[in-house]
Amino acid sequence: MRSREIISAFDVGWDVTKGIIFGGRDYDDIDEVNDLITQIIEDGDRKRPELPWKKGSGTPAGARRGTPWTAMHRAKQKGKDPNVPFHSLRGFTDSSEMLPTVLNWEGGKTQIQPQMRAITQSLGRDTIPAELFGGSGSFILGQNTGKGLYSDINPDLVTVMRHLKAGMTVPHIPQNQDELEEMVSELNDLRHRRDVRGEDLDFDEERRLAQTFVGANIQHRNGMFNFGDWNEEPTEYTEGFIKRPSFRGTKHPVGHKNHRYFPSDVGSVDLRPYASRLKDVDIHEGDFRESAKHLTRHHNLYLDPAYISRDIDYGGTSQQQEGKEFDQMQRDVIRVGREHEGPSIISNYMYDKNTRKPLYGYIDALMEAGYDIHPWLRKPKANNQVQAELLALRGFPKQLKLTQDYSTKGRR
Repeated sequence: MRSREIISAFDVGWDVTKGIIFGGRDYDDIDEVNDLITQIIEDGDRKRPELPWKKGSGTPAGARRGTPWTAMHRAKQKGKDPNVPFHSLRGFTDSSEMLPTVLNWEGGKTQIQPQMRAITQSLGRDTIPAELFGGSGSFILGQNTGKGLYSDINPDLVTVMRHLKAGMTVPHIPQNQDELEEMVSELNDLRHRRDVRGEDLDFDEERRLAQTFVGANIQHRNGMFNFGDWNEEPTEYTEGFIKRPSFRGTKHPVGHKNHRYFPSDVGSVDLRPYASRLKDVDIHEGDFRESAKHLTRHHNLYLDPAYISRDIDYGGTSQQQEGKEFDQMQRDVIRVGREHEGPSIISNYMYDKNTRKPLYGYIDALMEAGYDIHPWLRKPKANNQVQAELLALRGFPKQLKLTQDYSTKGRR
């Protein structure tokens, strides 16, 4: 076997190790590392190994960005344009920086986008980001290449992305619970006309739907919506009606160290700068299995399906209830990733929430499809307990792991 000094990126370019990589070591199966992961989960203070990609490996990976509501509020208080701090984010003019999402949505991997960018940079070629469970578009906006493929089964999310690409503003953000409920009621009326009555909304009506969806979403306490049945037979795919929302705000007075400013403190937001960054992004609506037909070998595919064993309300349809166990939908996700000619990433949970045991069937299926599995131990915002998620990589150079070995151990 050749030494590390003479292993080139070409030599290992498309090798797949088909293993579990954790803490700088390779493991053949989950049982070999299960005890270590379990100990870290049970002891939240234990040091958690980082994923083996530096945030700026080789070239700048950028930093995770959020919308600067505090700076925007302060500008507004001084009589200045509150959008200036927002539009000054480097990501709008510099692709080496990331862009924030405009929606709060379940499953968006905004937290890990710097590492995602570092993974992509390891390919050493110009790739096009693609996400078939598009959600808030965190992967497209995090990669910020100016191009991409976005798809989602939820027509509301797709409408938002299309109008974001066309250039839109949100002229009013709800100021209180009553205004938030009024906005959601208007939003439901538009969605009912489209999904239940089968009407074709014109451009202005779709634009209003996108504006109310964003305005209500960013001021909703949970950042997303719960859905109910229309109690009518829909004519189009629908998530159902949006249930009563909850206005979010701070309990701490201005000047308190824990005081936070929210979108309602700014009142409106101009999202038009996104248009130039999305102009070459293809946007599709529909099931991921159909949208996969648009993929080419140049796409860097990110698949972020429903979380296994987690009861998250993605929507009211039967399709949105799929994937909560290792079912055919999850198998099709793995199949789409395996059949993709370019690199692909799959994210999901690694342990069953109820039994706290590894998802053996799912993990084995990923490895049999040629994926390397990288456990990701993190503490979600709403949960103090460490959670074991995973990133599964296929079609990426083995050099990813070797580079980390070089940095920690030196060449041998």
